[in-house]
Amino acid sequence: MPDDESVAEEQSVNESESDPGFEFKIGASAWFGMAFTYVYILNLDAHLLLDSPSSEDQYLLPLIGVGMLFGSILLHEIGHAIAFTVAGFKVRTIALEVWGGYTAAETGISQWRLPLGKYFWTSFAGPGVNLLIAVVVWTFILESPDWTEARDLMMLSGTIGQFYWAWLLAINLYLAVLNLLPLYPMDGGHVFRAILMFFIGGFFLPTLISGAISITVGGLGAIYVVLEIREGGWARLEDLWVVGLFSFAVIWGSLGALLTLADPDEPAIEEG
Repeated sequence: MPDDESVAEEQSVNESESDPGFEFKIGASAWFGMAFTYVYILNLDAHLLLDSPSSEDQYLLPLIGVGMLFGSILLHEIGHAIAFTVAGFKVRTIALEVWGGYTAAETGISQWRLPLGKYFWTSFAGPGVNLLIAVVVWTFILESPDWTEARDLMMLSGTIGQFYWAWLLAINLYLAVLNLLPLYPMDGGHVFRAILMFFIGGFFLPTLISGAISITVGGLGAIYVVLEIREGGWARLEDLWVVGLFSFAVIWGSLGALLTLADPDEPAIEEG
């Protein structure tokens, strides 16, 4: 008969083997996104805004832009990770992909069945971090310029430092607003569902209402793109491809939300 010490050691080994631990990864699509963003900024010739642009500036400015964008996305995901940790869940993965990123909690934790408070805060935490960064930059670094002054700083009306801070402000405001849209798969879709849960209660109706609204918006966007292509030809796709991709993502995310209704008896995670 094995002694208690050997049994405990064996259990510890089994637990460590079954626990995959934390993983941070940058997906192949994220590298593509970084390269695409770099080339896009490079083609804007942003270095020409400088008083005495050099050949180094031509390649340095896009690199800094990529760093600010994906750095802000990473901080967004870290916000989600902190919220999950505070809520008492282990974070398994933080990943960057071409569409942004995602944070995955421990196996068996369904975000859709979290208690209302934890569900709201784990959903809001990502865009909340972007809002916080924007407020700090706006208030304490750029010293509360009005919108016109902030736009001018983005065009290098001030110092080179103000130029970078103004763009960091713009990037984080963009990420916050985009992710708070009440549509799936954006964080705002989950925040909107949490608000419905607060007023209506339960899981079923809030999911049905938020999913139906989201898929309707995505469908209307897709119909608009199709009608524009029918009228103006495939050349219209040059201007509307972003709308098309966004509409597809919203439809896909909405279907995922609505499919969670197929298992209405899935147990909710208890507060604790």
